[in-house]
Amino acid sequence: MKPFNIVEATTDDDFLAAGSLGVRLVHSHYVLNPSRFTHYDGTDRDYAESLKQSVESVATSIVLLAREGAKQHTLGYVFGQVQHPDVGEAPGAFAHLHELYVTEDARHRGVGKALIMSFVGRAKACGSDRLVVMVASVNRSAQELFAYAGFVPTMVEMTCQFG
Repeated sequence: MKPFNIVEATTDDDFLAAGSLGVRLVHSHYVLNPSRFTHYDGTDRDYAESLKQSVESVATSIVLLAREGAKQHTLGYVFGQVQHPDVGEAPGAFAHLHELYVTEDARHRGVGKALIMSFVGRAKACGSDRLVVMVASVNRSAQELFAYAGFVPTMVEMTCQFG
């Protein structure tokens, strides 16, 4: 196994790498449940711009990449934000991990957990004392990864379709 490192997305190339993986993530969600998730027709560059705009507009947005080798091949990314609670939520700032994707060839190498733990470190530095993530009910491998990283189930999302 080659060693990898975690870096913060700062350049257009970083955001394009994350955007490319983001498109894969959105597609995988759509394949899991087309009635719950939107089909994405945009390009990698469109997705990259969306991530970049999130970082520019919300100071506590975090985008991290897992990279390996001299050419810094991208193995995965994580995106999230530290948020302040709405009425009825737990007190204090919390981080919401919106997206995590690890390429198939990099899975089961510790990349996902390293991205999560690096995200936790950045979220703590932004004043967060907890991290929330939503995982598709059929995505057992993601649930196992988050449990391995210390997450416990707290809510169940339920949907009802009309028509």
